[in-house]
Amino acid sequence: MSILQQGLLNIVLNKFDKKSEAVSFLTSLLDISADGVYRRLRGDTILSPEEITILALEFKISVDNLINNNDENLIFSFNAFDQPVTGFEVYIDQLLYTAKEIQKIENVELYYAVQELSIFFLASFPRIFAFRMFIYGLTYWKFDELQDKNFNPDLVPEQVIEKAKEVVNIYNSIPSHELWDLSLIDNTLNQIEYLATIDRFESIDQIRVLCDDLLEVIAYLRSMAKQGKKHPLDGNPNTNPAAFDLYYNEFASTNDSLLISSPELKILFTSFGSPDFLRTQNQKFCKHLEDWFKTIISRSTSISSHSERKRDWFFKHLDKKIRNTLEKIEILYDY
Repeated sequence: MSILQQGLLNIVLNKFDKKSEAVSFLTSLLDISADGVYRRLRGDTILSPEEITILALEFKISVDNLINNNDENLIFSFNAFDQPVTGFEVYIDQLLYTAKEIQKIENVELYYAVQELSIFFLASFPRIFAFRMFIYGLTYWKFDELQDKNFNPDLVPEQVIEKAKEVVNIYNSIPSHELWDLSLIDNTLNQIEYLATIDRFESIDQIRVLCDDLLEVIAYLRSMAKQGKKHPLDGNPNTNPAAFDLYYNEFASTNDSLLISSPELKILFTSFGSPDFLRTQNQKFCKHLEDWFKTIISRSTSISSHSERKRDWFFKHLDKKIRNTLEKIEILYDY
């Protein structure tokens, strides 16, 4: 069996809980008998170019990555090309699909370098989440229906928020090692100030509510950092909560980068013109990034679990940034 066929079919099999389920699905997808599927799985029959194309498109598999996995030429996929964002739900559906695929990987953990408040942290706070989506729709995706509208949380449908919460639940179920710095909330605060300057809020009260929500986000993150465990906003950690291993990164600058790591597979997502991202499964490169993460972590300051003094300093600094921004807006803009 060729390396391409073996790699492609292994990825497909990993999408299903049972081999029999995969076989059943492939008989329909490829329009062949169950015996034909098994012969392809054993390597007795070679996948045709058409079958390879069907599998790659159906399961969003990069054939180039399978062929060039150990090559020095890196191959990335770009979400904006895979499926252009034409609405809020399209974007969240992309994230939810990816999150569910990651959840299926055994013994998986995350390495996450965070430069701004992630969607994983915001979806539990509907107003601030809606604000982030509004900013994306207005400035990045340029939705026509938003160009003459002021911000209103109701512009983001409830089903989008519920799907985003599913993404958060999956994130909360996976152990992570995270690198943050003090610029974590700068982009969100700049976005609030920007909308204020172009008169896209109904009143100063909207801005006050968003800043209050941001303070609650920071309090929630501080709670998880203190426990060193992930937990939902409205409850305590589960019986077997995922680890939240948090570090203050003082010197290494990078894009938002999320590395999915397991003994069997590594996948890297890195921001490219936020909120868009690049993705690669080049195992050599992903292993290089994992080593980089471990090196930076070893030289960073822990702010989770027992690191109370540094943790208090870090989160108080973020609180102060939020309050200072609100004071600045209240002084500069007369609503």
